[in-house]
Amino acid sequence: MAVYRDAAGISLPRTTRDMSKHCNRVKSDKREIGDLLFSTAKVARFAEVDAERALELTCEKFIRRFSYVESKAEEQGRPLSEMSLDEMSVT
Repeated sequence: MAVYRDAAGISLPRTTRDMSKHCNRVKSDKREIGDLLFSTAKVARFAEVDAERALELTCEKFIRRFSYVESKAEEQGRPLSEMSLDEMSVT
């Protein structure tokens, strides 16, 4: 810690309690989602799956499905905001 103080003229907190005094509180649900994302990436690594590519493929699939729902809604002359989740469901 002395390196930062000497080089930058700042003092860093040394304990978690000290750190918490300088940070904004994060809701536990946000921490839990972060834990889930971290764990998912770790599982992907152990399964020898490229997590970034897997996420890209999932996003592409979502875009295809949502585009399909949008086109069907447009064909029916209905705004998406008036459709139920069941009506939007694509299998």
